[in-house]
Amino acid sequence: MVSIQDINAIISTTPVLPDLLGRFGKFGGKYVPETLMPALTELEAAFNQYCNEPSFQAQLQNLLRYCKMMMGKSSKPIQLVPD
Repeated sequence: MVSIQDINAIISTTPVLPDLLGRFGKFGGKYVPETLMPALTELEAAFNQYCNEPSFQAQLQNLLRYCKMMMGKSSKPIQLVPD
């Protein structure tokens, strides 16, 4: 039988954040299909390359403002079934 002390020992030694490869602990991984991993790796590399550039940050802030504005607007419901 597993004791509370055993569980606490496991929890306290398990990393909460992902490592540099995006893995959570010994077996945890990214929740994407394996076929998408090359594209995701390329996207991560590009983000890491450009994330600190002022032009990237300006464009990101503009997109975030636009998203917030659009989320605040009500839209006409879409009719799914014809009358």
